[in-house]
Amino acid sequence: MANKIILPKDKVELNHDPVLFLLGPVFAAGGWQKKAVEIIRSKNSSVYIAIPDYAGIISGELRANSEKAEICFDRQLHWEQYYLKMAENNGAIMSWLPKQLEQMPISKDTGFYRTYARDTRPETGGWG
Repeated sequence: MANKIILPKDKVELNHDPVLFLLGPVFAAGGWQKKAVEIIRSKNSSVYIAIPDYAGIISGELRANSEKAEICFDRQLHWEQYYLKMAENNGAIMSWLPKQLEQMPISKDTGFYRTYARDTRPETGGWG
């Protein structure tokens, strides 16, 4: 069985199968999740991989391999909390904070560049 990708807002019945949550920045991080999926697939093809690609940056290429599921979560945060808990209980959380490779988008609220890995840092500390 090839790894099944779980993308934001999708809820998958795991049936006690392990899940690996890829915790790390999406913007300006060079698409590290794609490389992580390749490595995981070469080591273990039966684990589910939850990728919080809320911006759709990497999911386009991975959507074909994603687990078909019902859209069940109204917010990204609820999805992340659910699968982080699933990974904590039966699997693992892989946290990666690569070097910033490009400029972050400008915030609509402030007019300044967004902070790189703003959400990843406290999440890593919270689940570490």
